[in-house]
Amino acid sequence: MFTGPYKYLQRWNFKMNEVILREPFFSESDARARYEGRREWFTIVPDVPGIGEGTVVPEFVIEVAVAAPDFKVFFLFPSGKYRRVTFFRNIDGRLFDADVTDYLYDSEPQRGDEARAIASGVFEPDGTGRTIFRNRVTREQEVREFRDVPVADRWLEVPAFGEWAPLTADRD
Repeated sequence: MFTGPYKYLQRWNFKMNEVILREPFFSESDARARYEGRREWFTIVPDVPGIGEGTVVPEFVIEVAVAAPDFKVFFLFPSGKYRRVTFFRNIDGRLFDADVTDYLYDSEPQRGDEARAIASGVFEPDGTGRTIFRNRVTREQEVREFRDVPVADRWLEVPAFGEWAPLTADRD
């Protein structure tokens, strides 16, 4: 689990592995002001050598919608392809891991590869929801509804600024 440091920016360009439109990263104090003031969404990436130069794929990208706040976390393969996307919805001041999408490949994906299947789980705090499995090869889709699923482990406290590690923890 990555525990920092982090870099802050407006938006990540997943295709080019750099800051969108080559805008500069902004300061931690600017990101903190956005977060604590609940204004202007922003994005977080791990602060590793070469990040933002187009050659380094971050392990994860966190998009922060600060009004709630809500969080969308993109977990990436070294090639830059999505591995998992998770959405944390703010419900009454706590985060609920409401939507998880896994991208399935036959092997470690390379830059041009497409996922052979996509599996999504949509969860509600009352233990209901559905799973959706899309086979991109056969174009088949299967949807299953569920009830009474334990959801206690799907809750997180809203992190203090800079305490992003719980958002990137594996929850398999």
